[in-house]
Amino acid sequence: MRIVVVGATGNIGTATVRALAQDPQVTSIVGIARRLPAPPLASAPPPASSTSSTDELGGRVEWQAVDIEHDPLDVVAGADAVINLAWKLQPPHRVPEMDATNIIGARRLLAAVALHGVPALVCASSVGAYAPGPKFRHADGTWHVVDETWPATGVASSTYSTQKAAVEDMLDQFEQAHPATRVVRLRTSLVFQRDAASEIHRLFLGRLAPWHLPRFLRWIPAPERLVFQVTHADDIGAAYRLAATQDVCGPFNIAAEPVVTPQLIAEVVDGRTIRIPAAVLRWAAQATFRLRLQPTEGGWIDMAVGAPLMATTRARDVLGWTATISAATCIRELVDGIGRGAGTATAPLAPRTGPADVEEHAHDERSRWSTPRPRRGGNPMSGERATSEPSSMAAADVANGEQPQPRAEPPRTEHPTPPSPTGDDPDAPGLYVLDPERGDPVEPNEPA
Repeated sequence: MRIVVVGATGNIGTATVRALAQDPQVTSIVGIARRLPAPPLASAPPPASSTSSTDELGGRVEWQAVDIEHDPLDVVAGADAVINLAWKLQPPHRVPEMDATNIIGARRLLAAVALHGVPALVCASSVGAYAPGPKFRHADGTWHVVDETWPATGVASSTYSTQKAAVEDMLDQFEQAHPATRVVRLRTSLVFQRDAASEIHRLFLGRLAPWHLPRFLRWIPAPERLVFQVTHADDIGAAYRLAATQDVCGPFNIAAEPVVTPQLIAEVVDGRTIRIPAAVLRWAAQATFRLRLQPTEGGWIDMAVGAPLMATTRARDVLGWTATISAATCIRELVDGIGRGAGTATAPLAPRTGPADVEEHAHDERSRWSTPRPRRGGNPMSGERATSEPSSMAAADVANGEQPQPRAEPPRTEHPTPPSPTGDDPDAPGLYVLDPERGDPVEPNEPA
């Protein structure tokens, strides 16, 4: 099998490539990324033998530098399966730049898959795609969980969540237009591994946050409903391998046990919990985000307390997947990795003193005062609000199997989003508008 992995150098991408490299039925792996990995990951072309080394990503991996925002995507031609893991979490203050990869890039990739007749597409979704759901313990002490039929319409105030929900809608329309293509979407929990520790610190805590806290400062916020699931990247990679190589389709929830609570985190890090209302924690996150003190917007708190816990029965029974590493071990590995500044030889996962640190900080300093601070596409001076991603428009051309045509006045479709689980938020827009003419043509045969 020839499998193309888009976004192969990130947290999930590196783990997925490792898993595929150990599968004897996978004879060719193409790793796609904007920035190629450094040695030893970027090694020579794959040998004819199907054997692989388990201590590095190289050997059987052919690396290609491709940006799905604008580069031709003929690289998917001849693939037996395409795994799309490409996703941007930054720059969080400039949502259109994230749209270019997360929405427009996904649309272009779907068009390329359809054009070249790729028989299988596996796409990264998330628990964040789900609408807010109940979180409570049953009488027997087990947590209430939802299966894959729970609405994947997102949490309105979270950029990440609304973008994931938009891609889910895009995939729905793609499946209807291209029934011959096997489409799988993995709705994963939070994903941790030691190699991603420095990246996670950069993406969610920021350069001002310490890398190690003394024990007396290890206070864990414990708002009501702040319970979630975590899975190790190696188990996530195994799930993507199974989804790509087996004749399965549809959505799968992927998460490890046990459910993570503030009390569990405090136990793992030898700290203590402190009761804080979710609204206060959200206000603090949004205020410091707006001041550029840290990169996590308040919508992440809304998603953390609002998104439901996932049942993984279908993944076990149909995909044949079960987690091999506990959620507690994942957290312990992540915290230890942050303290040590752990990483690996890719730009996204660079260790604490690696090139990604330098590049991320330089980019932030260049743009901090030179770029306006839009409110997700709205006018910050007038208070105008933008709208949430119109996934039906984003997917329209792909679903119809057509090249989008230039228009003098691009139509703008509005898609209402559900209310925030923490109540009315004056800072969160209710809608977000996507301009279908922004970005590049979908046709992958033409140069960008």
